[in-house]
Amino acid sequence: MFFENPENHKDEFDVVGYGPEVDLLSGAEELIECFSNFDFTVEVHKLHPLVGVIIANRN
Repeated sequence: MFFENPENHKDEFDVVGYGPEVDLLSGAEELIECFSNFDFTVEVHKLHPLVGVIIANRN
């Protein structure tokens, strides 16, 4: 997932293991909304502008 525009971090793609030719990233807001729509409580931890961890617990 990304928190910022991936194009602004092209020089860091290798560091975070992102390859636009094979990866389809989703924005953090999109993923939070998806989990919330299915009645999950969501906790998000931003590790990098292109990397995060979502912890989702069903209500």
